[in-house]
Amino acid sequence: MSDDKLTKARDERMRPRAYLDDEGTAEELKRDLEMLKFALDQHVSMTVADTDGTILYVNDRFCELSGYARDELVGENHRMLKSGVHTPEVFADLWDTIMAGEVWHNTVCNKKKGGGVTWSESTIVPFLDKEGNPFQFIAMRTNITRLKETEEALRASNTKLHELNRRLGEAQSQLLQSEKLASLGQLAAGVAHEINNPMGYIDSNLGMLEGYLKDLFRVLEAYQGAEAGMDADTLKTLTELKSGVDLGFLREDVSDLCRESREGVTRVTQIVQDLKNFSRVDDAKWQWTDLHHGLDSTLNVAHNEIKYKAELVKEFGSLPEIQCRPARLNQVFLNLLINAAQAIDERGTITVRTGAEPEWVWVEVEDTGKGIPIDEIGKIFDPFFTTKEIGQGTGLGLSLSHGIVSDHGGRIEVDSKPGEGTRFRVWLPVMQQEIQSVG
Repeated sequence: MSDDKLTKARDERMRPRAYLDDEGTAEELKRDLEMLKFALDQHVSMTVADTDGTILYVNDRFCELSGYARDELVGENHRMLKSGVHTPEVFADLWDTIMAGEVWHNTVCNKKKGGGVTWSESTIVPFLDKEGNPFQFIAMRTNITRLKETEEALRASNTKLHELNRRLGEAQSQLLQSEKLASLGQLAAGVAHEINNPMGYIDSNLGMLEGYLKDLFRVLEAYQGAEAGMDADTLKTLTELKSGVDLGFLREDVSDLCRESREGVTRVTQIVQDLKNFSRVDDAKWQWTDLHHGLDSTLNVAHNEIKYKAELVKEFGSLPEIQCRPARLNQVFLNLLINAAQAIDERGTITVRTGAEPEWVWVEVEDTGKGIPIDEIGKIFDPFFTTKEIGQGTGLGLSLSHGIVSDHGGRIEVDSKPGEGTRFRVWLPVMQQEIQSVG
């Protein structure tokens, strides 16, 4: 094809079609409009409205997305499509823009027939008369509802993932703490056993020593009875010896020393027994238990932590045996007692109370310490959150305690007043509704 023919063909393609000429191009106009309509219906939903908001035209794509039939829309006001999602300021901006003869573009949410909404990227173009005033508007929308739904689904999944990650971190921290306490419990049980053995023979030896001393003092009394038959020199020597050692004092004091030593051995034995009871690995299983036994053992273990800071007051009520894991509840009580002692700066009072209601028991630890700030009450059971100074706490004690009590089907209540003190109350069901198989 020559250059002239190429130029003529190009010009023919680019020349606007004279649809209104006398060459019978009505069919071409109809065909082109149908092709345009087809293209628009595939990708763009479109409405035409006047300045009063009356809908004059909608295409098939808009009907499909909105759920309305064409005759349900044409002649109706455009407000019927308002979803209630947008603020009045959005519509004010839309109106001001198009009435100024400018194009408005934004993300729009329209109500669908029968419920639900559809999101679209919308462009509204005003039609202007000869004076430049808008008299009609065409709104072209590209549907992004699926994109919005996907975005919302991703956001929900992300939120769920964050929650699962938080719970995983909490479970991991509690597992680490539980493993640590279990290891310490086994170590404490072994140490208690090792201490118990020598304390046993010390106690036995003290008993034998008391018997031997009684025999010796009987022999001395016999010698004293024989003093009348001694010669003067022997009697003088014995008298001086008895005066020098103060035999009367020795007789009384040796008896007191043995008694106090036996009491000390009994005290150590009780502490060892309480330590064994507190750390007993078998108590990790579900069993019927008297909580007062666990509390007494825990108080004995925590005695050194409490005695320098507070006076301990016990107000125990009448409790039935409950179905629980005693060793784990002992960890809860120990955490609450140590927290109470550490909350007291100088000298105060720690009160431990117990009580029961139908199908429930409660254990309360109250201190007269510095209390918890109001804005931190809601965070105290979060893992790694602590109000203590650096080095004094890991922030896992209350989190672990909360998890243990929750596993028992119970709850922990806290009431604190800054500067006055804090009260923790642990509620536990008497009987477990469903015993878990995990030992």
